[in-house]
Amino acid sequence: MAKNSLWLGTFIMVLIFGMVGIGCSSFGNYSNHIDTIDLSSSAPNATQLNRYGLTLSQFTDIRDAGGESNFLGWTIANTTGNNEALWMLWSDRNQDNVRTVENVLQTIPTIQFHIEYFLARETRRSMYIPEGHLTIFFRRLN
Repeated sequence: MAKNSLWLGTFIMVLIFGMVGIGCSSFGNYSNHIDTIDLSSSAPNATQLNRYGLTLSQFTDIRDAGGESNFLGWTIANTTGNNEALWMLWSDRNQDNVRTVENVLQTIPTIQFHIEYFLARETRRSMYIPEGHLTIFFRRLN
């Protein structure tokens, strides 16, 4: 009888922890990461662009390649390793937009870039990034 009670108690504890884990991860209160970023829709000034290895003409070419109507803006952000980078962001993009932007970026020898395209909604910590968003981080090559 004691053996059955032990198994029943163990089963109930596993069930409770499982339900708590599922409840916390599935029904959590996630924020849209994009809403937490202070984006600028106007172009950066020449000093800011030069700091990241770009000219105004190149910035405009990149923005237009990603789709000017879906361009959400840009900001200066810290990336992994606390390195500062210029960050550009678009919404509702597809693989063709990504390839077009990448083709433009490859013509600019003064920058190092990292492209992220979110084919599906991605959750990171307590925030999510909606599907179809395209982000690019820029740094000047030394």
